[in-house]
Amino acid sequence: MGMFDQLFYKGIEYQTKDTPNQSLDNYKIEDDKLFVEEYDSEWEEAEDGLFGGYMHKFNERWVHCHKFDGNITFYRNLDKTYKVWETYSALFMDGILLRIRRLNYE
Repeated sequence: MGMFDQLFYKGIEYQTKDTPNQSLDNYKIEDDKLFVEEYDSEWEEAEDGLFGGYMHKFNERWVHCHKFDGNITFYRNLDKTYKVWETYSALFMDGILLRIRRLNYE
């Protein structure tokens, strides 16, 4: 299986495995550009945390992915049986959206 990233498009959250890292990061398509949420982090001790703590994120900011060229397929489940999916394919060059299309139709 593996990890994935979240991608926000028109205010809706989708999943994707086509971003550079697949490390549960956040991306968004806004104003025909691709952005990634960057942040600073530090280890925070916590007795109830896995391994005695967790990574605390702070200073979150959206950064344009100006070096990204490629296609991102993203999707979300529309029902509880996992049989109905909404899927899109978006093509980017220099982090600029060139084309987007829905891959499945109801």
